[in-house]
Amino acid sequence: MSIQISTINAKVPQDGKTEGYFVEAMLDSKRIAKKKFEKRNPVAQYTFNIPYSLRDGATLKIQVKKKRLVHKDDVLIEAEFTTEIAQKLLREENTLKLTDRVLSSLDTKFEIFLSFSMSLSAQQDLIKAAVEVSKELRSVLDRMGIGREILAKLIAFGGAASEVRSHEIRQ
Repeated sequence: MSIQISTINAKVPQDGKTEGYFVEAMLDSKRIAKKKFEKRNPVAQYTFNIPYSLRDGATLKIQVKKKRLVHKDDVLIEAEFTTEIAQKLLREENTLKLTDRVLSSLDTKFEIFLSFSMSLSAQQDLIKAAVEVSKELRSVLDRMGIGREILAKLIAFGGAASEVRSHEIRQ
């Protein structure tokens, strides 16, 4: 089983100011997403084009921060998310997909939402996403016309050149 994360949202009430605030997602202290609040927009949303797979034992930390010029950015609210938490929430709701699940809204004015689902195979999801991307790429190439022929010749030439170079290295 794998957990697929599709969107991360952070929300501030309509009366709250959003300038200088941003939402950041860290997976085992490596940033995977960052989105600034736009002026007069109470929601900052980061959507993963291909759903992000969360492996067992990994911790996703989502923070809303205030940008500082001199000092370290202020963390206003933070939520931690693991596969165990996701499985528990999905079991409670008796579903395989949750949209805009509130993770944290303590005493601050910010809320953090997460849309995620459970999948039997992350590989199947990745294959489906790759097929969708390849369909988009193919449609772009179809519209290119004569540029498509030139691009095909360049790719063929590059492939031939790489084969010559690899043959040279083997000898």
